[in-house]
Amino acid sequence: MGKISCDVKDLGVDAMSFSSHKIHGPKGIGGLYINNSFKNKIKPLLYGGRQEIFSSGTLNAPAIYSFAKALELSKEKEDYSYIKNLNLYLRNKISDKFKGYKINSPLENSSPYILNVSFEKIKSEVLLHMLESDNIFVSSGSACSKGNNSRILSALNMDEKYIDGAIRFSFSHDIKIEDLDFLVDSLYEYVEEIRKVF
Repeated sequence: MGKISCDVKDLGVDAMSFSSHKIHGPKGIGGLYINNSFKNKIKPLLYGGRQEIFSSGTLNAPAIYSFAKALELSKEKEDYSYIKNLNLYLRNKISDKFKGYKINSPLENSSPYILNVSFEKIKSEVLLHMLESDNIFVSSGSACSKGNNSRILSALNMDEKYIDGAIRFSFSHDIKIEDLDFLVDSLYEYVEEIRKVF
């Protein structure tokens, strides 16, 4: 949502959920599309006022408005090709500078807004904190799997030497090429430093 076309008719979906924070909107608010033909299959968890179809309670109007505004702004940017170029640029910079790495995100048929890369002989949590000292913020996994190895990378039969060193980079229209150059310089310094210890 807000990154690629999500026309529910083109997609032919019965239901689709989407989160505000993924498009720079407020946390704690999201949306749920339900096809009219599918509504009778959904039962409420909490019952309340008749004005609420699926959930009781007072709507968070400021958050809903903010979410709508964030979606409107994300549609105005239309930055898909710009983001794709950033993703490709970072892939190439990593390929040119590093040894002992594996790019886990396929080049085609994947979102350019995310790039997952594994570096062998490092611990991603250590790298994450070192990068934070340079105001570079990356992730070592999804928020719902903190402390565990990635089930996705394990399912792909990835060599164990890469799984511990998986880092996820996220792209937005706020990032510039110079930011990626700075990232790669810091990344190289810290990966080499960690490898001396591990």
